[in-house]
Amino acid sequence: MVNYKWTQKIPKCFVAGSAGCSPASGIVLRKNRRPRRHEAADEAVLSSNIKPVYAKQNLLAPTSRALLLVSTFAALALLVFAPALRSASLEDAPHELAMKICMAGRRQPINVQWQESGAAAGYWSDSRKKSFLDQLSACGIEPTENADVAMMRVSAEVTPSRLLLVAEAGDANGRQIRMVEVPRTPSLTSRANGSAPHLTGELLWQQERPISSAMVWQDPASPDRYFFLLGDGSFIRLRSDNGSWHVMDSAALPERRHSRFADAEFAYALTGRPFEFLLDGNVCAFPPAGALFFSCTEQTPVRRPLRLFSKCEQQPRYLLAGNGDFTQPDQVLLGAPARDAASVPTKEGDASAVAMPGPVLGLSLGENGTEAFAVVRNLSTGNYEVYRITAVCGD
Repeated sequence: MVNYKWTQKIPKCFVAGSAGCSPASGIVLRKNRRPRRHEAADEAVLSSNIKPVYAKQNLLAPTSRALLLVSTFAALALLVFAPALRSASLEDAPHELAMKICMAGRRQPINVQWQESGAAAGYWSDSRKKSFLDQLSACGIEPTENADVAMMRVSAEVTPSRLLLVAEAGDANGRQIRMVEVPRTPSLTSRANGSAPHLTGELLWQQERPISSAMVWQDPASPDRYFFLLGDGSFIRLRSDNGSWHVMDSAALPERRHSRFADAEFAYALTGRPFEFLLDGNVCAFPPAGALFFSCTEQTPVRRPLRLFSKCEQQPRYLLAGNGDFTQPDQVLLGAPARDAASVPTKEGDASAVAMPGPVLGLSLGENGTEAFAVVRNLSTGNYEVYRITAVCGD
């Protein structure tokens, strides 16, 4: 069957615009023949509104067209797949790890347990956890705190060359492990711990007479703030007035069995009760407001490491003093997250430290564990000083 189309032949003089030449009238029925390779197909084809439209056909050789198609496809592939070829960034890595878990086809509730170690401590900020958990929920894997469901351990570790995020879970088919890596750069640790807290120290008080322990209490029913000191034979209370501390009253401590006044310390970190102090193996309770007095009972609370809370993280971090002797300046260290009561604080992976002008004689926690108080013997002046220690967000 022969195909036909309506075309109108346009004389070359019409195309060139030559004077005195009129276009041929009439419409001719012409067989639709594919032009040969050496021919240039210049035709004016009638458009839908019967106006001639100039068309130039593309008669590239098959080889040239094939090369063009290959190069076009390669360019599109680079645009589409390039993001997948790049290593994950610090902020994208939690989402990518969740995507790998989703692709495994597991569709059941999981109990996520977070783990960090060493230089990666503090990586799992609230925003990064949310990015991870939101993606799991989006693909049908519901995170839960139910201890009866399968547990997934999600960890962050820093190696000499990269940061590794690892998700490990067990089921009837054995252990399943998914991993995402971020190439390590010189600033990786500081950026990974962008939301980790760091310590600050504020000088509150100094005096010539010895001090062994200190704490500050804010009265929730009034704007009054009270400052308590255990000194050499005295229990002292001060009150804040116009930004300055003034001695309010004091009470004598019982006669000591020995001369080591450093054995007196406020005991919130040990007993969980803010208005108690230890004195020669006794626990002494006192009211923070009203008349100043205390009563002591003989007991020996279990020693526990100090744990300091911050607004940056849900878990507290270990707080400890350096190992300097009493002749050298010391520092207060903020260590790794305190995961349970049985864990032991170490100086490995310390998140922050604040230098002191002398040895730290005492370190105690305030109410709720959000601030600590370091007693320092200033080696330059010989005075006893009290510093308020807090952990602030490092963004």
